[in-house]
Amino acid sequence: MQQGKKKTTRLVGEQKTDAVQQILGEKDMLDKSPEEADAELEKFRAKMIEDTGGIAAWNSLDKNEQAIHIASMIKDAVNIHWRKLVL
Repeated sequence: MQQGKKKTTRLVGEQKTDAVQQILGEKDMLDKSPEEADAELEKFRAKMIEDTGGIAAWNSLDKNEQAIHIASMIKDAVNIHWRKLVL
């Protein structure tokens, strides 16, 4: 039973760390000028489209699939941006 509590405590701690990193990354992105934020997100958008197989493959995805990719891309961009700040 004790091992289950330790695992739960560890998982909650990891989720808290992820949430704090997300918030700090979002705050820093919001502090940028719109032009700076757009330029940074454009890099991630280009990679997202490339990773889906290129623009033709991207355009063939339905809007829900695109929205899922975009949400994931934004989360990754914010987290990567935050890690760059820390390092």
